[in-house]
Amino acid sequence: MALLVYLVHGMGVRADAGDNVPKDEALFGWYKDPVEALRALPAKYGLSLAFDMHTGGHNGRKFDFIGLGPDTVNNAATLRAMVVPVSYADVLDATLTALATTRTSLGSRLLNSGGGGIDRALAEWLDGKDNPTSGFAWTHIADVVLLRFDAETRRAVRRTIAQQLVAAEKHAAADGMLATRVVITHSLGTFATTDTLQAMSTAAVAEGLPSFGVGSWDLEAFVTLANVTRVLSASVHDPYRSVVRPRTVTAPAGSGLVRTYRNVQHALDPIPLPWAFNRPPWQPDYDYQFAELTAIKHLNVHGFTHYLNDPRAHCALLNLLCVGARQVKKEQFAEAVAEYEQPTGGDPCADAIATLRDTLVRVTSEVRAKQQPTLHDVLPWILDTVQAIHTARGRCAGGFKL
Repeated sequence: MALLVYLVHGMGVRADAGDNVPKDEALFGWYKDPVEALRALPAKYGLSLAFDMHTGGHNGRKFDFIGLGPDTVNNAATLRAMVVPVSYADVLDATLTALATTRTSLGSRLLNSGGGGIDRALAEWLDGKDNPTSGFAWTHIADVVLLRFDAETRRAVRRTIAQQLVAAEKHAAADGMLATRVVITHSLGTFATTDTLQAMSTAAVAEGLPSFGVGSWDLEAFVTLANVTRVLSASVHDPYRSVVRPRTVTAPAGSGLVRTYRNVQHALDPIPLPWAFNRPPWQPDYDYQFAELTAIKHLNVHGFTHYLNDPRAHCALLNLLCVGARQVKKEQFAEAVAEYEQPTGGDPCADAIATLRDTLVRVTSEVRAKQQPTLHDVLPWILDTVQAIHTARGRCAGGFKL
């Protein structure tokens, strides 16, 4: 059996990282750390699983420029997963570049975009003199509000994600692969992918997208890390009624694409917290899985790789990938969790992490205390989180990407 494993990034990935970074590496380089994290896992648990890289292209470009081709770490594995990175960063960058070129403020663009729902107070906050208009924190904020409020950007993101899914499917079919599909999404990618699959299944003709309807393109698993679909979906669709849900769910009414929906959230990650996805009203709900993480081992609590490295996240993921093969045993899982959560076993910058934890406890407490938060409330929390990560990084050599 062959596996297609799609990886979809979150906010803050830039398609243009400067003159010294090749375009392909800027657009797809984000996947190197998650893939290396995945490749280290099978041997730890004695699994016969390997993660090879898809060598197809995106807009005519290649994915294999980083040298993560065949998985030589687990070369003897009998179960091989073809990893397909999916990026939409070039769409977001193009919009921001156009705004800069025309000297149009982000708030003004969103008020006039027809994307739905932005209020003037939020637009004015985005354009306020006290907020950054460039740099690391601002790009994350801009990504969120563009995908939430700008209809044109959202349609373009749907198109590019759909094109990449179709290209990978054709590549797998050409190789004679009967593929089982698993989608692993992170942060903003949880919304972007859910939104795309919803459109491909219900509005493909109107959107000019290829059609992946229920029954013709099913997923073994849809995995979300730091799920923000409820934060961003208010004016687009109800994520609980989306086709991206278990096929066994009969209420609310509708059909699902997914055999298993697995949702992972960190207790001290404030970004997905305001409208947490941890209690969907699905009945029956036995194919929905939820895991809450608590350990902080990296400076970036919201990071893709930080989520993947936690046994509470990756052991169940490995078992979803190893259907019909040897899986992680219960005692292995318990030992891995105990080892990972040892307070002395994390990042060497213990003081920086302790200070970061204090900040995150404060921010997440503010989030939980807020009744019916708006996105206007959420964006300052994102800024606080990103700035706290940067402060911790400044106190400690190294660091981790969002």
